[in-house]
Amino acid sequence: MSIPSPEKRQFKWSPPSICIKNVPGKDQINLLKAGQYSSKALAKLANPECKDGIILPASIYPPTWDKRDEILNKVINAAKLQANTTLTKQKTAAKLDSMDEYY
Repeated sequence: MSIPSPEKRQFKWSPPSICIKNVPGKDQINLLKAGQYSSKALAKLANPECKDGIILPASIYPPTWDKRDEILNKVINAAKLQANTTLTKQKTAAKLDSMDEYY
């Protein structure tokens, strides 16, 4: 009996969607659509309002630095419940600029 090569043993799986709440009357926001285009130009053609990915409604996901953990936690929880996927968040202690600001 032969052992399959590593290429044949690999199993690749991607969930069909990971959705988060949207404003009332609109479909949920599918986070996996953020990476569906191979270039920013194609993403811009598909959604002219969008620069790089998905636009989150400010009424639900406040666009402030103070609220970023709240939004990240909603995304992490959606991935856990809908796709049986564990996402983590990390912070770095490396200096990124001359102002000694951390990311």
